[in-house]
Amino acid sequence: DLERLVGTLSSTPSPSLTWYGAHRVELSGPVLARWLAKTANLLGGELSPGLFGGDAPASPPTIRVDLGRSWQGVVWEVAAVLSGWSSIDEGGADVCVVADASAAAEALAAGSAWVLAHDLAPLALSWRGGALPPGVLDALGELMAQADAVEVDPGAVDLPEAWGRVADTRDGRRLLTVGTTPGGSHALVGTLVGLWLGGGSAVVVDTGVDGRSGPEVARIAAVERARL
Repeated sequence: DLERLVGTLSSTPSPSLTWYGAHRVELSGPVLARWLAKTANLLGGELSPGLFGGDAPASPPTIRVDLGRSWQGVVWEVAAVLSGWSSIDEGGADVCVVADASAAAEALAAGSAWVLAHDLAPLALSWRGGALPPGVLDALGELMAQADAVEVDPGAVDLPEAWGRVADTRDGRRLLTVGTTPGGSHALVGTLVGLWLGGGSAVVVDTGVDGRSGPEVARIAAVERARL
């Protein structure tokens, strides 16, 4: 469950996620744990469909994470799925997370209840992409206001098969690829959760970046001492 995952990551000071996109980004266990806790708290608090009371929704709340291939998108996906949310790929959703103002306007027009614009710059702490349409929230600003520890209790959640197999905890440090995999980052979620719960770590390589051929992926695996 989410609380167990965050607790395990918090006590794992070594790198838990190394992401090779346009830049190399490395997140230690405690840093990743804080991102997941903040995201889960935001979803379970201010953005929850049951925030203002009333009957519980008949089906899980929906989220659409439209952040391309990014570590930030993976954090949203993992936190949402382990919080009991259903992730969709298109159309309106209870929560839609996008990376630019035009996509935010489209999400509003599609009927999303909450739309958040997430700046993907490596060190960004708030939205820096210019004026946002009325009603669109600054995702990073909202996340920074959340507690670093999990304050919601989604309970244990079964991962759908489409979200990838849960990795064997003996896998240690694994290299995974995103970009050519059907389902994109969706298919990584189960594997990442399994690795992290077992104290392992993941090196994720975006093969959609120019020049990331098989030999380049193998070179990164060797440098990072990660098993393909």
